[in-house]
Amino acid sequence: MGVLPSLDITQATISELLYALSTTKLTSVDLAACFLHRIGKLDHRGPSLNSICILNPHIFDEAQASDDHRASGRPPRALEGIPFTVKDSYQVKGLTVAAASPAFENLVASSDAAVDKLLRASGAFRIRIIIRFWRSHGGFFAPIGFGGETVSSGRAPASHNALVGYSPSRGVIPSRGHWPLYPTCDVVAPHAKSVADMLALLNVVVSDDAHPKGDFWREQTVVPIPLSSKVRPKDFLSLMDTNALRGKHIARPMCFIGKQASSGYSAVCSEATRRLWEQARVDLEALGAKITETDFPLVENYSKQLFPGQAANVDGITSTWIDIERCQMIATAWDDFLRYDNDPRCCRLEAVDHRQINPDFAPMDDRSEHTEQQNHVRYAEMIEFIRHRPCSVYELPGCAEALVALEDARKRDLNHWMDANGFDAVVFPTNGDVGRADSECDRDAMVDALQDGVRYSNGNRALKHLGVPAITVPMGMLPEKKIPVGLTFAGKAWSGSELFRYAYAYETATRRRESPPLVPSLDTDIIRAEPPGTLKGTETPKLIVTQLDVDTLSTEGLEARKVAI
Repeated sequence: MGVLPSLDITQATISELLYALSTTKLTSVDLAACFLHRIGKLDHRGPSLNSICILNPHIFDEAQASDDHRASGRPPRALEGIPFTVKDSYQVKGLTVAAASPAFENLVASSDAAVDKLLRASGAFRIRIIIRFWRSHGGFFAPIGFGGETVSSGRAPASHNALVGYSPSRGVIPSRGHWPLYPTCDVVAPHAKSVADMLALLNVVVSDDAHPKGDFWREQTVVPIPLSSKVRPKDFLSLMDTNALRGKHIARPMCFIGKQASSGYSAVCSEATRRLWEQARVDLEALGAKITETDFPLVENYSKQLFPGQAANVDGITSTWIDIERCQMIATAWDDFLRYDNDPRCCRLEAVDHRQINPDFAPMDDRSEHTEQQNHVRYAEMIEFIRHRPCSVYELPGCAEALVALEDARKRDLNHWMDANGFDAVVFPTNGDVGRADSECDRDAMVDALQDGVRYSNGNRALKHLGVPAITVPMGMLPEKKIPVGLTFAGKAWSGSELFRYAYAYETATRRRESPPLVPSLDTDIIRAEPPGTLKGTETPKLIVTQLDVDTLSTEGLEARKVAI
């Protein structure tokens, strides 16, 4: 790579950070301090994004351990000294694993999630918990982040933070130690600032799990799920192919680009998003792809409402399954997670106050008005049911039939459809628009934000319920709203390797990622170039406080004082 110039940690790639850590005086402890400074300056103060609410109390110990490893002369591991964040739905031993729910705010993890263990074994260290991933602002508080996706909570933050997001096929990334939400839909969802960074990350976390406790699709025995080792390349970085789109046939669903499908279905697509898509179409064609406008049977069939309040239309599931999936299945999976974690303060779901699981925070968001009846989560019923739960979630009536039906729906409405039309991938705007900031307090704004294409990423629940992989890359910025929008590459189950080839080719040619204005680079983010020298890292860092500013407020006279110590 040669001698590095000055390095901005907010823009640096993983490969650049690894090179700097190996060839200059930069240490992992330095990186930890720089990112913590950013978090204090921009997340806890300044714009006060409040996305990282719990810091890893051992961050400097873990960073120092990486520096010690490198200084010992041993070969650096794959992500040696790279910081990462995980959402608070991941177990990290000794820290809370609340899944952003007041009901579980004191639940402490007894072990580490599978993904966390893999990252730590690769030399990475934790900054720790993001509570609100949609406020992560472009990955500017760590090079790597991990959330989860049940509907679009992986794709949407990637889209609106100008990140690369991966929503994998079932079982590709081990989910042991990750809170289940809807077990049939849930996947681990990593984020990075570029496709190359994502590929470096996947080299570590796409791994077979010998003990997949709580990993719903890995533990079931009804439908075959290939091992992760059977669907991954030896080296994900080998997928970086700038010519991958040449000669490929791309489907563009008309329902996601401002037009109505032949079934009548359409999602919101603002004029600004449509213009970004038209530029993306031109870019894809310039890269050698053939683009065909088409219906999208997978989403259109799934979204058909054969009766009022229907949440999912899937041939072959029993008439009661969706109701069971939204209550008894969730309850059993949550209870299993609590039993697995075995925190004596909360080791059974029946001990939980159902009113605190998901208390209303948007007063006008009336579920009876804005959510399909079948999709209501019945928390009080969950607590009552779990007192007489079955031994296994797979014993719920209709479960086996549902798993077969979900797999068959994807094969019929996606695989067979793609084969019949010669499509290599399906590409569309990840979101049609972004909701207004006042959507929690203004009714018109809220109704607008709850439309298809805005409330969730395009495809809604269908993509994850049916096991469709999707990769999101930056498509551009909505000029008036100053919010990014992503482009999704989707395809057949376990086709992630091919999708990454296409995404890399598009990203490399277009470079549409823009830095978020709310979290600019700071002077402390710049690592000055230094000649190679003796590595720091053999001495444990010492924290010395030279000045402390304290803002105090008297509750009696409401007098504010600033004290410097």
